[in-house]
Amino acid sequence: RFSSNFKIALAAGLDWNHIRLERNVTIKKENPVLAADVNTIEFDKNRLSSRYLRVPLYFEYRTPQNDKGKRASIVFGPEIGFLLDGKLKQKSSENGKVKVKDDFNFEPFRYGANARIGYGGAGLFFKYYMNDVFAQNQGPADYKNLNFGLTFGF
Repeated sequence: RFSSNFKIALAAGLDWNHIRLERNVTIKKENPVLAADVNTIEFDKNRLSSRYLRVPLYFEYRTPQNDKGKRASIVFGPEIGFLLDGKLKQKSSENGKVKVKDDFNFEPFRYGANARIGYGGAGLFFKYYMNDVFAQNQGPADYKNLNFGLTFGF
């Protein structure tokens, strides 16, 4: 913290990303490129997910407190992520629950930017990763990851 209004922080966290598969397909495990088999099974749930260790660097500016003890803040900075694992989760009446772990050709290292604006204990956040979701030449190209949402209590 440089002052009561400005600080820099290095953090770490986990990101889970879920891709809901609309068709009755099974993503092939340990394949050199992302590929899927079409199934005759009707899935109740068919989801491909990735989990990343994320390391953001935050630059934060906070306004002075108002008469209610609240302040506005803006936070921004770069972020990197390291793939921990991928998982295919399927649920059907024929096979029950099936979970398959693999990297599924997800990008092993990702980089991007994050921003957050807030007032009091509530805010909005945005994250954008500049490289593709899948490793180069191993999955769909130009498939980017954008996250946004609300925060409470931070």
